[in-house]
Amino acid sequence: MKKRMVMVLAAFWLLAAQMQSSPAQTENSSKFRVDVDLITVEVTAVDKSGTPVGGLRREDFQVYEEGRKQEIASIDEVKTDAGVSSLAKSPIIVDEQHRGKTVLIVFNDALIAPENIKKSRESAARFVREHMGPQDLFGVAVFSTSMKILQNMTTDREKVLAAIGLFAASNSAGMIYADLYSSLEQINYSLAHLKGRKNILIFLQSRYFNPNKSDPNVLGYGMQFSRSGSNRKTLESARRANVVYYTIDTVGLASGDVDQKWRTDYLDFLTRDGGYAISNTNNIDAELDKLDLRLSNYYILGFQSGDRKHDGAYRKLEIKTNVKGMSLRYLPGYQDRSPVDVLTSSRQEQSLLNALANPGAAAQIPMTFRPFYFFDTPNSARVLVSARIQTGGIALKKKDGQWTADLNVMGAAYGEDGSVAARFSEPLPVRVEIDRGSEFRKGALPYSNYFKLRPGKYLLKVAASDGSGNIGSMEQSLEIPVPGQGVGISSLVLAEQATPLPELIRNLQTEMLDESDPLVYAGMQISPCIENRLRAKGTAAVYFRIYNLPGGMASLDLVARPRLVDEKGSQRVLDLVSLRRNSVLVGRDMAAVAINLPLTAVGAGKYRLVLELADSNGGKLADAATELELMP
Repeated sequence: MKKRMVMVLAAFWLLAAQMQSSPAQTENSSKFRVDVDLITVEVTAVDKSGTPVGGLRREDFQVYEEGRKQEIASIDEVKTDAGVSSLAKSPIIVDEQHRGKTVLIVFNDALIAPENIKKSRESAARFVREHMGPQDLFGVAVFSTSMKILQNMTTDREKVLAAIGLFAASNSAGMIYADLYSSLEQINYSLAHLKGRKNILIFLQSRYFNPNKSDPNVLGYGMQFSRSGSNRKTLESARRANVVYYTIDTVGLASGDVDQKWRTDYLDFLTRDGGYAISNTNNIDAELDKLDLRLSNYYILGFQSGDRKHDGAYRKLEIKTNVKGMSLRYLPGYQDRSPVDVLTSSRQEQSLLNALANPGAAAQIPMTFRPFYFFDTPNSARVLVSARIQTGGIALKKKDGQWTADLNVMGAAYGEDGSVAARFSEPLPVRVEIDRGSEFRKGALPYSNYFKLRPGKYLLKVAASDGSGNIGSMEQSLEIPVPGQGVGISSLVLAEQATPLPELIRNLQTEMLDESDPLVYAGMQISPCIENRLRAKGTAAVYFRIYNLPGGMASLDLVARPRLVDEKGSQRVLDLVSLRRNSVLVGRDMAAVAINLPLTAVGAGKYRLVLELADSNGGKLADAATELELMP
């Protein structure tokens, strides 16, 4: 087998959790100002009969993060009008918030006998007809020989019902059950992009025909089940993605020859983190009605984490109540989604801080980066930082038959008053096979991270050190405009390439899922061009987002008016581009846009690309610009 270079690189961190910003705070004499995110967790409170409890107050809950009690900063109650119990007499203090529920229905046809497949579809269709509201997001998938998405996540009830009707009794005896777990793991990664709690309802069967009773981990016809390997990875990915599983057993009441302990243990494996199994009943519909009450009535507790590590780790949660006769269901933790800053108080931190403090660039380790801003809210933007670190200046050491380097990266965003408004830092260990060292030194390491910033003017700095005294740094100015009341626009991104997302994830990456990752467009992952250097006489692929479209898709009857301004100020107006065919709605009032600008008549040189958005009457709505260089 051909030897390959092995490099352990940092992952691109995505914001997947529902977050809110609190006012900036100033800490000690270093003028380090940070915007603190509000961590949110969904909690279902039920009485002894399993009915959701309404009207609870902030003081009725206690939140513990990694064993330490946290102050609850906010509480919101999501509820329906009917069927809500009330053990507490005091009304909720803050405004009610209804966000709708997110549900993916999965039919595990590999584990449903043919005579029960029709019953599973009928129960699912009834659940959708009676419990899917206009604010809810539903999807449908089926697993037989593989996982297939029948309907992407949508708010259209009729599309969901039509997908449920697309089935055939095509069981696949002998399938390995781990294949389902692998598919669910991929789905979890995709659903992680959606805000809030995601619910997966799995219709299956506790036993398929005649199980091999001599081995409780083996189902009939070779079906296998265990609590190790990929199964545990599925549960771990669900916790990190805020996904809760509910299993619906289509068998009905248990017969005398069924080992009930084995059966419930098998069904409860996926549901241990906040969900539960519907089993041993001939009235699945009634149990699904009760499930909807729990999915539609819950509390959103917000707190500011007392953990200042910002290392991207999974934080364990425990939520308690003193209200008698009430129990709580919730996910036992959350994924830290803030920009990682793991070098705080480390020995590597000071050398990077020194590099950031010096004006200009340190060139021992040459690097370049480009920032792009996208708005999460009118007062908060994600500034993606895409960088390349040249490897020729990195000092490599031989260790365990490899070339190694302890590379560390830090980025800081300085406000106009000189304070640090946001920061990230992390180790970037390098491992290169001995015979690939020369090739490695000729290349560059890609690196991505992000800041979370308010509109304003900033000086962005990024630095890298290799543990041997070599430093590289670079700085750029950035202004994030204050969005007005009308249509707004993000940074312009010149796309270097677009890579299809994995098929299963791509099937779930509808426009509503794309909302969380600003560089996802129509099932493609956009890789930005960092140097903004293109070939003259070619085409520029430009990507951006439009905000505050009050008319949804109808508002996309817009045009882009692009022009190039050269170094002497001369302008070249390019052809108008209609945005209707090049746009994807990614929320109720936001669209992702990808257009190609022909540059066949433009010669080599440095330019400023200016793009104006205009309505059908020619009125200017917003504009954005970026520098680019056309190479011969």
